[in-house]
Amino acid sequence: MGKKHIKALSYFLTKNIPGDSDDLGLNIRNSLAHLHNIPENQLSLKGIAKVVWLFTDIINSVYIYVCYPEIQTTQS
Repeated sequence: MGKKHIKALSYFLTKNIPGDSDDLGLNIRNSLAHLHNIPENQLSLKGIAKVVWLFTDIINSVYIYVCYPEIQTTQS
């Protein structure tokens, strides 16, 4: 996975992005994992679709990383 892809996932899933400002990010992972501070729009159809989209993106990235090591890149 590239650095930009990892940074984008970090924005959606965490609150503090390594190397950037604190309190920058949507913190979806912690909100859902602990069922704490979940905004009402996160439970809407659009919010659930966003979570499914992120999950699919992560699964696809892991699949490519494991099955196709020759195309791995860490370029920006």
